[in-house]
Amino acid sequence: MSSFQVKSVYTPDDSRADRRRTTATFSTDRTEINDIAMAACVAVFNRAEDDKPSPGLVKLFGDSDAADQISDQDTDCFSFVLFTNNGEYELSVEEN
Repeated sequence: MSSFQVKSVYTPDDSRADRRRTTATFSTDRTEINDIAMAACVAVFNRAEDDKPSPGLVKLFGDSDAADQISDQDTDCFSFVLFTNNGEYELSVEEN
C-alpha cells in the first residue's frame, strides 16, 4: 500500500474572495493514476469517513476531464485541475 499527500488550492471566480488551501494524506493499494487521483479527491473533499467517492465528486472529476489531464503523468507525482461553477481546485499529489 502506498501513501500519498495531496495539496489543494481553491481559486474562486470572485477576485475579492480568498483562496483556500487544504492538505490531506491518504493510502491506497491502487496503481492506476485515475484511481490514485480519485482517492486524492476523496481525501480532500469527502466529509464522511467513507473512502468511496460521492456521485457528485465522480461527476466533477469527469466533467473536468481530469483523466485526460493526468494521462501522461507519473503516478508518484502529478497535478490536475477540477473546474466548478464558482472556481477551480488545483490538486497536486505526491507519493510519500
